[in-house]
Amino acid sequence: MSYYGLMIDVVIAAALAIAIFQAWRLRVQIERMQADRRDFENLIKAMNVASERAESAVKSLKETASVAGDTLQEQINTARGLADELEIMIHAGDNLADRLGQAAAQNADVPPEKEDAPRRTKAEQDLQEAIKTRQKR
Repeated sequence: MSYYGLMIDVVIAAALAIAIFQAWRLRVQIERMQADRRDFENLIKAMNVASERAESAVKSLKETASVAGDTLQEQINTARGLADELEIMIHAGDNLADRLGQAAAQNADVPPEKEDAPRRTKAEQDLQEAIKTRQKR
């Protein structure tokens, strides 16, 4: 039995050696997995921080866009009001110009020898004479 006993001991020793080698490989793999897990956790933490920053930036952009939109709308409303006022003033100016033109035509002072010349008001004639006098100097 001694030969069979020795062989069994050798087989058991070989099985133990293989088991020890496999346990060592498993330990190395577990250590790598734990290191990778720590790296993965750090990556997740970094992604969470980046996500929070992005959410904050988006919220800030929305608030800024809202404020800018409100300001722009106020300026548009003001511009529309001013445009309406300007249109009223232009119409009033046109009406005033028409009335002044009619009044000027009624009060035109045309010398008898210049019937073909366009009719001018006294103010236009005075202005024209002042310009001629100024040009002569």
